[in-house]
Amino acid sequence: MVCWEGKKYKLRCSDNYDEYLKDLGTGLMVRKVLSNSYPTIELKRDDEIYTLTTTTTIKTINSSFKLGETMDEVALDGRRVQSTYSMEGDTLSVEQRGDYFSTVVYTFSDYQLDCVLSSPNVKCTQIYDVV
Repeated sequence: MVCWEGKKYKLRCSDNYDEYLKDLGTGLMVRKVLSNSYPTIELKRDDEIYTLTTTTTIKTINSSFKLGETMDEVALDGRRVQSTYSMEGDTLSVEQRGDYFSTVVYTFSDYQLDCVLSSPNVKCTQIYDVV
């Protein structure tokens, strides 16, 4: 059993999230809503299909994917992107291509999830606790 199976993680703290969203061209209202939310993240696996669920008070995003395959999806901030997911150990990485290139790296552990979001000019770090 991998450390993230059967667990949900809730955002505890975030650094530079508004600046990250702004660098990606996200509008002020969406940035304010997202910067003031504390999402829950859950990763599940069913054979070769993974599902990453991000839940906020206003919406839930379910991203179902196969590792290494590129797919069209809508990011939490509303951007249309082509995402490619990869996993090494307990680290899930996502490359998002659209108007801007960005990456999200999720590092899961038994008690916490560390998330690093990178846009062309800004790096954001987030820490989630198991709930």
